[in-house]
Amino acid sequence: QALADLEAGESQALRDRQRGHWRRIFDLFDDDKQGSIDRAELHALLSKFVDAPSVVEAVIAHLDANGDGLVTFDEFFDFALKLQSYLDSAHADPAELAAEMFALIDRDASGTITVHEMHAVVAEMLGQDLSVEDVFTVIQDIDEDGNGELDLAEFAILLDRFGIYTEE
Repeated sequence: QALADLEAGESQALRDRQRGHWRRIFDLFDDDKQGSIDRAELHALLSKFVDAPSVVEAVIAHLDANGDGLVTFDEFFDFALKLQSYLDSAHADPAELAAEMFALIDRDASGTITVHEMHAVVAEMLGQDLSVEDVFTVIQDIDEDGNGELDLAEFAILLDRFGIYTEE
């Protein structure tokens, strides 16, 4: 019985950690802080990452489980758990996903992410109001070789620190 209780406690701790991780991501997109993301906000956000309107609509339909035009955190979290399960079952390679994300941000394909490229992502794609100086501070903290830019290995450190996609 003690072992079962320990396993149940570990399972709940993992779920709580996952919930906190996905809550932080959800809060980035809940512009009005009302606890939901409306269809227009979701469409604008997803359109930045996907060119196909049909794919955007399909993702929105999956996220908005009850079809009310709003995505609550619970709907978002349920979808996130399903997505994580799919990625785990598909044996998605975290290094490959990091490389794909890196390529998306490295707009000039120079092999490094500059402060300005990162600032553009934070401002345009994530809708966050951070100054260039704030972004520079984050990059400077992770920039191991001191060149003022992030290479792929340093970018992976950034993803890990922000809990965006790491191996458990």
